[in-house]
Amino acid sequence: MSDRVDALRRALEADPSNAALRLMLAETLADAGRRAEALDEYAVLVRDRALGGAEAVAAARVALDLGRLDLVAELLEIARDAGV
Repeated sequence: MSDRVDALRRALEADPSNAALRLMLAETLADAGRRAEALDEYAVLVRDRALGGAEAVAAARVALDLGRLDLVAELLEIARDAGV
């Protein structure tokens, strides 16, 4: 899994604005149990307004696990606005 994370990080260094790559990295980190790192990536996607409804729900679960209730509320609002 670490090889995949490393590859995604290198790809993002080349294109930091690539939301699809950043989402893939966030999901990969979350799946690997690296939830704090995943939340950092999700936070960038929130800032860039690059999360869809389903992705926002997944990110909210990570934020909830880490006790980031402020971010949970924001992510659930994004999901609600997207109709999820």
